[in-house]
Amino acid sequence: MKLGGAVKANGGVLRHASKALRGDADLVAAAVAQGGGHLLEHATEALRADRAAVLRLVGVDGRALACAAPPLRATLSPQKIIGRSQATSRC
Repeated sequence: MKLGGAVKANGGVLRHASKALRGDADLVAAAVAQGGGHLLEHATEALRADRAAVLRLVGVDGRALACAAPPLRATLSPQKIIGRSQATSRC
């Protein structure tokens, strides 16, 4: 199984993926859906700073908000994304 497939099967594998895979929004979304929002911490900084990508991931698991790039996280708040899942995590 290629690493991309492994990430989809086990989101935690994302931490071992190449930078190109860690920057793939669809692959990171699959990892977050499979393993939880905290896996956003293993995505590239560019993806963690991408507002549209982060909002999509927060829609999958609100805990991803805690792993967004700090400047983006400062502009978002759980109150601004009401209706999404819980927005607390360990990042």
